[in-house]
Amino acid sequence: MFDQAFAVYASCPHLLNLNEHGDDTLRAAPSAFQTMANAHASRAKAAVLATLPVTCNLSSVPLLRKAEATLAALAAEHPLIYGGRLQVDGIDGQPDLLERSPDGRYLPGLLLSGLSAEAGLSRPARVRLALADRALLACGHGNGTGDAFIIMADGSRVTVVLQPSDFDTLAKDSPERREIDAILKGDAKTRPALGASCQQCDWKAACKAEVQALDDLTRIAELGRSKRDVLIDAIPTVEAMARIRVEDYLRDKKRTIFPGIGPASLAKFKERAACLVDPSAAPYLKRPLTLPNTPSTIFFDLETDPFAANYVYLHGFVEQTASGREFRPVLTPTVSPVAERNAFAEAWQYVVTRVLNGHACVIYYSPFEKTTYLELARRYPEVASVEMIEAFFDHPHVIDLYTDWVRPHSVWPCSDLSIKTLAKFVGFSWRDTDPSGANSIVWFHDWVENGNASAMERVLFYNEDDNIAVAEVVSAMQRMPVRATAN
Repeated sequence: MFDQAFAVYASCPHLLNLNEHGDDTLRAAPSAFQTMANAHASRAKAAVLATLPVTCNLSSVPLLRKAEATLAALAAEHPLIYGGRLQVDGIDGQPDLLERSPDGRYLPGLLLSGLSAEAGLSRPARVRLALADRALLACGHGNGTGDAFIIMADGSRVTVVLQPSDFDTLAKDSPERREIDAILKGDAKTRPALGASCQQCDWKAACKAEVQALDDLTRIAELGRSKRDVLIDAIPTVEAMARIRVEDYLRDKKRTIFPGIGPASLAKFKERAACLVDPSAAPYLKRPLTLPNTPSTIFFDLETDPFAANYVYLHGFVEQTASGREFRPVLTPTVSPVAERNAFAEAWQYVVTRVLNGHACVIYYSPFEKTTYLELARRYPEVASVEMIEAFFDHPHVIDLYTDWVRPHSVWPCSDLSIKTLAKFVGFSWRDTDPSGANSIVWFHDWVENGNASAMERVLFYNEDDNIAVAEVVSAMQRMPVRATAN
């Protein structure tokens, strides 16, 4: 069905192609995290559904009979239909809900239990609703106004007013529709790309191998699919990018011939490409790494559960002094708001005191820690206010190594700038055989649900190693050569 195909296509066109036509022997089994995520989504959806006054549940009707059953339910004027299928005039869609309005027409709705209203509705979700809106109109049960709705995890209702752009993709002559149809028929070639969304993909290994074989531009850190597609006709490979003269692609001092890619970005990609293609290349800095002169350095890393509103289950600290490193975990002993609040209070008191008294500087990797502490401040303002958190992370002794140094001031012969990649490059190894943030969440759930002490031990080892990884990258960067510009 088009709405399902579009959801995959919007994430990755190549994924849609692989799902339809790929060699399944190259496809990995779903990870433990994926399995857990799917189970959580099913439970969350069922919990929300149980609160709704559904009068006709079609979820168990076989797919081939579902459209007929849906039309019958619409004709019977059921107030709220769940699990239907609308198949009319070449339109085929499956909204979660169909709700009868006072005028006798039906509105389409979705159950989006993992979405916050503030986050906005994704484009695939809007297209799915638009498809249902058009199908309802075609079968005489809709009003074509573009009115729709979503139901949140707490059962609250959010009104959605679909825009003309939400319907554009449905047109058979739209570029996206044509490409999707061609992919489904096997008539379109797609190209893999490396990106953050690949981490939990079943096809990750196969795509990575193909990207390497093609010398695809997405091998360059932070050069994703959309930028690759803009550049590829003029600069087809990493090798080609390494050889370009930026001035050959300028319209003027502020613009290149590539939409959305300025001269500074093009120069950055050239510099990274040159480092990637040189087999003897070593990472280097573009300015010396300077850190505050404090008696200790605290490396800081959080572990959170996305299936429980980003519940923070571990504040991990490794404090490094002249005498060595000490791991200081602050773990929630139970899973509850009280436990989360108390752990936040303990961790906050420890880290803010050490910084404000001048004893320590704090180093973390990427904005996640700051964003999460701001969330905690909104949940528990009695521990620390948003303003206090902002002031702490703005303190000159608190450093986001990725944002402040790695991204703007270093060049690595690596395809991404994740701490896993950089730490492994400088020779650090995690103790766990399969270390990842996703697995940490799986282990945490194993501990909570089954009381598995060894699972919690893996969580703690993983967090400690993540912090030590940052420390090792800092140490390596302090020894790196400094080059003002790329060679």
